[in-house]
Amino acid sequence: MKKKMRNDNRGFSLVEILIVVAVMSVILSIVGALYTQYVKKSKIHADVASAETILNAVDTAVKEKDVIKEIRTKIGAAGGGPGVGNIKLYANAGNKGDFRLTKDGALDPNSLFESSVNQYMGDGSPEFKYLGNNAAYWVVTVDYDMNITVAASDSSGTELNITPSSVAVAPYDKYQ
Repeated sequence: MKKKMRNDNRGFSLVEILIVVAVMSVILSIVGALYTQYVKKSKIHADVASAETILNAVDTAVKEKDVIKEIRTKIGAAGGGPGVGNIKLYANAGNKGDFRLTKDGALDPNSLFESSVNQYMGDGSPEFKYLGNNAAYWVVTVDYDMNITVAASDSSGTELNITPSSVAVAPYDKYQ
């Protein structure tokens, strides 16, 4: 009499293992894409928060009577007036540099506006999180009517408006 062989294999078959690996790879690809989007959005929000900090510092400085007078005098001297003309502050990003007021492309020394903004900024200009090395500096524009915009300027000189009230993700997309 022959004894019947008992088959007590309790392991997994190759097909079962391949199915599990395939399912895991699909799950990981979905989670990876979601994580990438989350990181992108958080960096964009960090840049917007930095722009908001700059905007608040400039807004506080602009509310000083002597600063308003200085801004309007500088814009008026360049032929500007209500609705026409502006001045700009520039700061290198990431090196905690101070904001510098420029007039006609040259530094304008002894500016009350510049010193007030730098006083309110404290540690200097924040670095860019999302734009990273693509952004060269922060650009703050103030017009005669004291409207303020904050932008990031890339190495080519293109300004991307990231003023918190008008933030859109679209301008950032070119840096993906």
